[in-house]
Amino acid sequence: MSVQTLTKETKDSLARFRLTIKALLSMHPRMTTSQATTFVYVAMSQEEFTVSTLATLCGVGSTTISKHLRDFGTATRPRGPNMGLLTTVQRAHDDRRQYRVVLTDRGVIVARMLGEIVRGRRLDLTDLPEDT
Repeated sequence: MSVQTLTKETKDSLARFRLTIKALLSMHPRMTTSQATTFVYVAMSQEEFTVSTLATLCGVGSTTISKHLRDFGTATRPRGPNMGLLTTVQRAHDDRRQYRVVLTDRGVIVARMLGEIVRGRRLDLTDLPEDT
């Protein structure tokens, strides 16, 4: 077995990716990497996902994705305020049971900040305003 080495460019890209994930996880004491994945899928998409499509893309069940969305939502729950990054909006047509998942204004700001981190700019997401 030969030892493969990574190029400096690949190592730098991975380091920026690690910083991005670390920054996202630092936003909330209970955020998991699974939740971070959910946020990234919504943020990077050019389309709006239904809850079931998002669950499939993230490789989790509907119960798990529903919990992620509650944690990312804007409502205050008994254990304290949520992150306010994503929201669900009922579709105006067809099936009234279907909702689409979209970024809140605060979620857009966080996604832009994560993009800056990926490009190599150091930012601290813990300084993000509570309400935007």
